[in-house]
Amino acid sequence: MIRVLAQIELFEGGRKTPITTGYRPAFNGLNDHTAISGKIILVNRDRLSPGEKAIVEVNFLDGSIPPHYLVVGKKFTFDELSQPAIGEGFFIEIIIAHY
Repeated sequence: MIRVLAQIELFEGGRKTPITTGYRPAFNGLNDHTAISGKIILVNRDRLSPGEKAIVEVNFLDGSIPPHYLVVGKKFTFDELSQPAIGEGFFIEIIIAHY
């Protein structure tokens, strides 16, 4: 399991409703080839609406992120079912990286 803290922004126009803890988008830009599924846990809030930014914890259940991508400042996007990106973010802390 890989756990990180990240700052994310949910784009306006990409999604109509807020996200809550447990939201599982596909994350892009974290390896060389494929999107990676991860679960977002909101920190100190109940929901994140389009147009807002927040600090979140992200849990990646598979270990398909190469270690050289697990660096503070690494940028990524996230989407739903191969739709255009609905948000973006970057790592602010690597909490656990077990392979």
